[in-house]
Amino acid sequence: EKGFCYSMTNMAPTIADSEVTSYSEGMGITADLVELNSAADYYIRAYAINEKGISYGAVQKFSTNPPEQVMFAPTVGETTISNVSEHSVSVFATIFSDGGTVVAEKGFCYSTTNTMPAISDHKVTSSAEDMDIAADLTGLAAGTKYYVRAYADNGIGIGYGDVKEFTTEAEIKEPNVDDIESPDKN
Repeated sequence: EKGFCYSMTNMAPTIADSEVTSYSEGMGITADLVELNSAADYYIRAYAINEKGISYGAVQKFSTNPPEQVMFAPTVGETTISNVSEHSVSVFATIFSDGGTVVAEKGFCYSTTNTMPAISDHKVTSSAEDMDIAADLTGLAAGTKYYVRAYADNGIGIGYGDVKEFTTEAEIKEPNVDDIESPDKN
């Protein structure tokens, strides 16, 4: 029998540690090590067994690579709407995943005409901590329907949340006393 024995902790691995058998012909010893931990150091050496016993080769050290990081656009949750008034509204959402890298900008985009608002429409950025997105949309028109959704941009892509709609409160006008007609007028 011939092959390799290897270990992450034993600097002089033996067949009592992990081993892989080589099925190569002749005097060469070749084998594939599988299911190794990523970003780990290993000690390895060849071995051969015959009727006289076990013989080991020189110990070598190698390191496995860290897993390849896959990055994508952030994943953003549903927008919550509160404090709707004539000219403003409060909005909140959460980033579920940063996409594997730092979120550079987050906030809300909104429109009165685009039912799928994007950052090319109106937007307001958020400085909320961590994965929260919070802002107040101000300067809105009274009695108007708006479409809003959260967004997060990590440089790989822009992730958008679901679209929500709301209507600002209608503007309440005070009656003008001069506009009221007296019942005694003829």
